[in-house]
Amino acid sequence: MGDCVTTIAMRTMLAARTTLSLSQAVIDQPCRPKQVASFRFIVLTGATLIALLLGARMLGNQQAIAGWEAYAIARAVATGHGYSFPGENRRLFDQEDGPDAVKRGRFFPTAWVDPVYTYALAAIIRGTGSWHRVAGSCFNLLLFISVVVLTFECGCRIEGPRVGAVAALLVTVVLCGFSHRWVYELSNTLMAGVAVLTFAVAAQGLVSNPALTSQYRLGVTTGFTMLACPGATAFFLVALLVAFLACWPGWRSGLRSVIAVACAAILVLMPWAGRNYLVFGEFVPLRTGAGQITFIGVVATGATVEPQTLKGGVNPPWRARSAQDAVAKAQQRDERKALEAFQVPYARAIDGRRYGALNEAQRDRWFSEESRQYVARYPVLAAELAFWKIMAFASVTGIFGVVLMLCATLGGVMAIVRRRLDLFVLAMCIAAFMAPFALVVPYFARYRLPIEPIVVILAAATVSELRKSIKTQTTA
Repeated sequence: MGDCVTTIAMRTMLAARTTLSLSQAVIDQPCRPKQVASFRFIVLTGATLIALLLGARMLGNQQAIAGWEAYAIARAVATGHGYSFPGENRRLFDQEDGPDAVKRGRFFPTAWVDPVYTYALAAIIRGTGSWHRVAGSCFNLLLFISVVVLTFECGCRIEGPRVGAVAALLVTVVLCGFSHRWVYELSNTLMAGVAVLTFAVAAQGLVSNPALTSQYRLGVTTGFTMLACPGATAFFLVALLVAFLACWPGWRSGLRSVIAVACAAILVLMPWAGRNYLVFGEFVPLRTGAGQITFIGVVATGATVEPQTLKGGVNPPWRARSAQDAVAKAQQRDERKALEAFQVPYARAIDGRRYGALNEAQRDRWFSEESRQYVARYPVLAAELAFWKIMAFASVTGIFGVVLMLCATLGGVMAIVRRRLDLFVLAMCIAAFMAPFALVVPYFARYRLPIEPIVVILAAATVSELRKSIKTQTTA
């Protein structure tokens, strides 16, 4: 698989060198409304052909297909054990909880991963039997086609079909460069991308038509997006702000719109949140795991720079020279695994008796509280780490991703200056998605890929608007 990945990556970088200049040439050409269908057909056909090529390559390398937490839980669901972790895959527990707590063959209720992709994968496993790995990979290829087409549709609504086509091209280049992360890994990466794009389309629909049906549609889509992509939790606030601004200047109508969106989103979230409360006795609206990954990104990583900041004289598993060095090392496989192995022994050393009596959700909340206290005690160190984690997020997809993010950032500024609410919605989505990475280390490119379609749409729209401005000034 390594040769395949290398080949795709090399081709992607060659394509990236010409994509921006090609994009400018395409965007600058006039386009008539009748051409939208033609562009849509070209985008759909191109995405399908690429998916078929990747699928053919996958069929020759089926043994490389793997799954992680979502796959383990999906198999449990498919075999009748409910939404649960097998003992050997359980998180935040170890042998000190007793041999049965992590025993192979036992299953424990969990909320560790998002339910949307996990239940879909469980249905695939149940329906396809021994072929489920190939079927799961094919499902991801269908999601890839959906992401490309939805990217076109969203870009088309904002800035026309040519911008939509360029955005679809850009997102295809990025996704193909990291195809090993979603062709051979049964994870929610592309399902999350579909959810984010669905949210963006619904938000744009409310901006263009702030009717009650559009408000309910955005609310339902917000709930679905949060369930399918827990990294988009802050989209709830984005949805409320969009609902209010879309109905401005009438604050009463804006408030009614906010209430409608919030109620619709909460209704979507209630069944899953209710299930989690019955299981854990704790309010878990989306998933557990946020506390432990925040602990690693804040407390454990910070302690590698300043070991004396840890409670109880506990020592970190490795050392770093600075906050920048700590974040860079935490992205490496061995250092990351060392930090993951460090967290439970740390909890037992600091608060062993109470920690041992907690369930999964309560243990995750314990790590969240430790992280909150650490930030309060050492705000300067936490701020330095946050800066370098955001920088790591911006560069995790390579130099091409950095260029796209810079263009998108410029687009956010332009949206404010020109009062373009449609573009401002995209900028808010990017900011809301990035915000948690001030706490969490972006280990993998797949952490950023769900928001990449929004980044490329805003980047393409920014280039289009700038070229229009230059032409207008030149003509004048």
